[in-house]
Amino acid sequence: MAKLISPLPSLGAIILAGGQGRRMGYQQKALLRFNK
Repeated sequence: MAKLISPLPSLGAIILAGGQGRRMGYQQKALLRFNK
């Protein structure tokens, strides 16, 4: 992923990183709910 993001502008990379972070957060919350 780093290779794909590196050529992009800083703002683009931040947006992509933010989107991925949110997706991971939702997945982790869902896993926690299922584990409980």
